[in-house]
Amino acid sequence: MRLVKVGSETVSPDKSEYPVRAEVRVRFADTDAQGVVYNGTFFTYLEVGRVEFFRQMGFLKNRQFISTDFDPYVVENACRYKKPAFFDDVLDIYVKINSAGRSSVVFHYVIYSRERDELIAAAYTVLVFVDPTTKQPRTIPEDIKKHLLEAIPFESG
Repeated sequence: MRLVKVGSETVSPDKSEYPVRAEVRVRFADTDAQGVVYNGTFFTYLEVGRVEFFRQMGFLKNRQFISTDFDPYVVENACRYKKPAFFDDVLDIYVKINSAGRSSVVFHYVIYSRERDELIAAAYTVLVFVDPTTKQPRTIPEDIKKHLLEAIPFESG
């Protein structure tokens, strides 16, 4: 499988490299006048995948992030569209964290049509963890960074 260039990132289309999968069924409201999924809708699909990643990794409890010490902010998104998706398609969103910095993580995603097993899109998101009061970047604690990078579910106390 050929790597997909998406903005400044190179995203692997290999589903087996992604520890988390989420699904969405394309609603009629997700499509545009040409009958395909509107390009902006894909960013909502990325959020579905990202939230599922955090849920499966144990970072969401009672519909909230487990820490009140930081908030994750999306600061960059890019998506490369490969094939169209249509009303009522079931799309599988595969998600992983590709890298982590001092206060940021880079998510990679690939979106596949389940019934056609075709790569629909590849994307990435940069998320920065910020202090909820000052809105300034905050260092990601090493234990949390390890769990995110290794996709190990986090057990909070």
